[in-house]
Amino acid sequence: MLDEKHEALPTPSTDDNNYALGQIGHHNVVIAGLPFGRTGLTSAARVAEQMRGTFTSIRFGLMVGIGGGVPSKENDIRLGDVVVSKPDDASGGVIQYDFGKTVQEGRFVRTGSLNRPSDVLLNAIAKLNAQHMLDIHFVDRLAHIRLTSLTSSFSGTSGNQVIKDGRTRERIRRELNVMRFEMEAAGLMDKFPCLVVRGVCDYADSHANKQWQDYAAATAAAYAKELLEIIPGVLVAFAPHANALMVDQSSSETSTTTATFYNKDKVVNQALTQKFYGTMTFN
Repeated sequence: MLDEKHEALPTPSTDDNNYALGQIGHHNVVIAGLPFGRTGLTSAARVAEQMRGTFTSIRFGLMVGIGGGVPSKENDIRLGDVVVSKPDDASGGVIQYDFGKTVQEGRFVRTGSLNRPSDVLLNAIAKLNAQHMLDIHFVDRLAHIRLTSLTSSFSGTSGNQVIKDGRTRERIRRELNVMRFEMEAAGLMDKFPCLVVRGVCDYADSHANKQWQDYAAATAAAYAKELLEIIPGVLVAFAPHANALMVDQSSSETSTTTATFYNKDKVVNQALTQKFYGTMTFN
């Protein structure tokens, strides 16, 4: 995954994450994973908060992992394919399907929306998709079979429940027009600028198992690496810090609180500025 590995740096006593540091392309990257056996929105948010507090130079995140695919006539989703969050007019690319309120007649109404990824990431996706589309050559007299994994941009759903029921999957697909389910992204999207990259390991039904998890995780990691490699380092260097974006998005913060926030981070993390870690891959 990493082109070059870096030595570990000391972390504050308040940060219990385990990190892998290194370089991909032009970017210094810090990688963290969820604690063993822990899943869900709360665990993901805690890891992200601690990472963002320790590595204050982080610009954006890539949340890389596995998820359940939602195949349909319109979307030929298969095991091992990679799906990537894509914002639209209604959402930032990830919809928290179990967050909302119950109204009359027991009908569930989803409320709120999650933040969208940064333009640096969205522009890189467009460039990478164009490269993949051009890297195809067909012989017109041959019948073609789909042999390679697909990379698609999507609106996906995130929540605290594992979906292993085909009827539930189809109901949510019809309501939200999504291409995959997963459990952690909604806990991160409002914590810092984040792009979700998921390898499809099952179809979110009763046949779900762990057979494809390793392969799906590998395809997602390969896509994330390729994406970072085409992003110019200068674009990341001039991008706003994730911490600054979170302060700007909070309407309750005052200018005094903001100044305290930055000063505190500068003191606590003075020992962590030996290298500039401007991007984050969340595994």
